[in-house]
Formats: sequence, structure tokens, C-alpha cells
Amino acid sequence: DEQYDESVDVYAFGMCLLEMCTQEYPYKECHNPAQIFKRVTKGIPPQSFVRVDDSHLREIIDVCIRNEKAARYTVKQLLDHEFFAEGDVKVEVISKSDEGVKEVSKNENIMFRMEVPNHENKKNGQESVEFSYNLHSDMPEHVVEEMIKSGILREEDKKNVIRTVREYAESAKKKLQQSVIGSGVVGVVNKDIGEEKDK
Repeated sequence: DEQYDESVDVYAFGMCLLEMCTQEYPYKECHNPAQIFKRVTKGIPPQSFVRVDDSHLREIIDVCIRNEKAARYTVKQLLDHEFFAEGDVKVEVISKSDEGVKEVSKNENIMFRMEVPNHENKKNGQESVEFSYNLHSDMPEHVVEEMIKSGILREEDKKNVIRTVREYAESAKKKLQQSVIGSGVVGVVNKDIGEEKDK
């Protein structure tokens, strides 16, 4: 009975994202339309939602499929979300080998290489910048803000670089935890990472 507006499209977008992430129809656990309707009207998400591993995608889907349409993202908010940010700055981890993981376990640092377009001198193409990132003490937002203040990055590249650094950092933390399982220091690593999240 509600008037159709963009919040309906946002809800549908969230469900489409969920299906793409899980390769499963939302509310597959329901046996008939009546069960689906009951869960939707009560604001109960599909069971497949818990299988979305990526924290950014999980947050986007969660907000998009909320029962109260006023609580959902607007289209503009989605377009401005850092997950969908585009940019011409490329960020990569210098070492992706097993030795790189071992090195991370020693000092909790990972090395990034960032290719930044030279907008003032197009003949030189791109400039390469390398920087160290500490998994426990550094935050993507703070690191990128310092680069913007230093003139290394432009403001319009901010969201894309923050997102990329965060994704690599989260992946490195998971690999670090896996690499120390059974080594006797896993509890210390988990404790340190947990403390960082509490900050």
C-alpha cells in the first residue's frame, strides 16, 4: 500500500547483492510465498546473509534491506559509498608470497606500492610511492589523510585508496592469524587485533 519510490529499488539492489555474494536465492529456506512475506514484514533477513564475508558488502546489504524504508540508504548515499568509489590510483601489496606473510608475523607491517598519476606532468605517466602499514597501529583513513596533506594524493582519490588499503589490511590480518595457528602465539595475535578493533 506504500507509495513506490527509490527505497524499493534500494531494497531490490540489496537483495541482488546478497544473491551475487552467496550464489543463493534470498529466503531459499522458505517453502512458500507466505513464509517469505512473514519474514520480510518482520524484518528478518535471509539466512544466507550470515554467509557474506566481506564486511563492506555485509554492511551495504544490511542497510539496503532494512524493513523501515527510511532507514535504508538513498541512491545518492550508495553512489557516495567508499565501496563503489572509482579512481585512477592503483594500490597493491609488494609481497604476496608466503615469505611476505612470515615477515608480517615478525613486525605486523605490510608494504604497499601505490601508482599515482602525475596530473601536472602527463609525459611522466605515473609516480610510484611505497609505504609501510602497521596492522595494529595504523588506520586507513589516517594514512590516506596524511598523504593528501602531503600532496601525494588528491581528495577525489581518498575513498578508493581507503577502501583498497582496508581490504588488503583485513586480508593480511586473516592470513596472519592462520599462519600462527598452533604456533603458541595465536592468542597474543588475536588479543592484539581485538584491542585494535576496540579503539
